[in-house]
Amino acid sequence: MKGSNTLTRSGNEEEILEKLGESLEKVLREVYDLLDPIDLTIYDSSLHLINAGGKLLRPMLVLLGCQAVGGEVEKALPVAAGVEVAHVASLIHDDIIDQGAKRRGVESVHMKYGTPAAIITGDMLILKNFCAIAKNAKISGVSNEQIVRVLEVSSQAGVTLCEGECMDLEFMNRHDVTEEECIEMYRKKTAIGFHAPLVMGGILGGGTEAEIEALGRFGTLIGVAFQIQDDALGLFGKEEKLGKPLESDIAEGKRTLMVVHALQNLKDEDRHALISALGNKNCSREDMDIAIKALRSSGSAEYARKKAADLVEKAKLELAPLADIPAKETLLNLADFIRFRER
Repeated sequence: MKGSNTLTRSGNEEEILEKLGESLEKVLREVYDLLDPIDLTIYDSSLHLINAGGKLLRPMLVLLGCQAVGGEVEKALPVAAGVEVAHVASLIHDDIIDQGAKRRGVESVHMKYGTPAAIITGDMLILKNFCAIAKNAKISGVSNEQIVRVLEVSSQAGVTLCEGECMDLEFMNRHDVTEEECIEMYRKKTAIGFHAPLVMGGILGGGTEAEIEALGRFGTLIGVAFQIQDDALGLFGKEEKLGKPLESDIAEGKRTLMVVHALQNLKDEDRHALISALGNKNCSREDMDIAIKALRSSGSAEYARKKAADLVEKAKLELAPLADIPAKETLLNLADFIRFRER
């Protein structure tokens, strides 16, 4: 599916995608049931980004992970809903940290409702994730052992995410971040959000250890590729598709793979121009254009895209232990979708 920004559909996969769409609608209903709003600001603010729309990629990974090992998605719906609300929580807190003004094409939660309400909203959504796991324990055919394992994976994923966020912040003060450090930060901050849903889906689907571990490795690799592509879109994508301002990563001083590679390869004025723009929220349009021109000339965008492509191909090989069923084919196509996505 090279060059495509949509999942290819063929044979039985058409049917599985249709059923998956129906299941995602059920996930959204589970989300609304979890929130069950009363007349408090935090319920309005918690629904703000959810109602703005989203790819629902992470809950979809829970369901695909479940199906890929031969399980029934009905056994994983509450956990999938919990994954989505936890993801929204991370977006709310991330926007507070970065002082981002827009998300999903609308005002970020802290801009619309204020920072205190946004912090409380994010905290509540994290706790609602655990409510979802508890709800999943009541589904027939799901064992206590599976729920304990899912709880462990979910909790550790939250810890890993916090570690990645901290690394991201600390890297902003350094010009010597290595590629290895950057990739490790991506693994913790972003890829864990792909790894954990697939693993939880595999657990709830009754997968073997080999199958669950394969799903986890696949998730980590496509998650890192997703972040690399996200960084490229942040500079070279279309703002109306992204739902947030272009070039915000440079203004915020993010040490993306492109920036890390460029800082290692640029010389003299070009390197100075990029460093001067990093983290400079008052950077002029002219100076920002000079910095982006330097970044382009470094070949870092091409390097990053190749890195993402290599990771996607490695990820697809990790699914070898899984049976050749439509859910596996969908995961393979999803890997390519991540590589070529435009938003």
